[in-house]
Amino acid sequence: MTIESFKQTPPSYLFAPFFNILAFLGPLFFFVRFAIRASQAANGVAPSVWLAAFLYMVILEIILLITANYFCEIALNETGVNVTFLWYILHVDWQDIVEIKPRRFLGRSHSWVVLTNKLTPFHRLYGIIYGFSWLPSFIISPSLRDGEKLVRMIEERGKGKLRK
Repeated sequence: MTIESFKQTPPSYLFAPFFNILAFLGPLFFFVRFAIRASQAANGVAPSVWLAAFLYMVILEIILLITANYFCEIALNETGVNVTFLWYILHVDWQDIVEIKPRRFLGRSHSWVVLTNKLTPFHRLYGIIYGFSWLPSFIISPSLRDGEKLVRMIEERGKGKLRK
């Protein structure tokens, strides 16, 4: 049973699905385009160039996925927090939430990083980039409706258990 659901504001709710689709189609497009041009080259293409093109494709996909899922939707229930990732809903139990860190820009808190013990290996990138931690994390973005209320609810639920 959901206690409360927190959705993105109107322009942002289209951002995540668009960039999730782009994360799969964009790198594939660039790699296929490279392969076609490489097949038309007179002298062929060195294996190192193929490797560089493949690495570019992988890095582009990771960057687009990080960008897309920065704007996740979050729901709270009695057992924990539900976070959207790609087109799935991932569940984090209350006891698996370790810490909430504000991310400040020009002195104002714009987003929060929620460090957990349970999410996908991909979510470790959020922990590394935004939370300076190896723990898997998700972001409470500034475009999330009632984001500060969500932070207060998570802090209240984890009172005494969360690191400060």
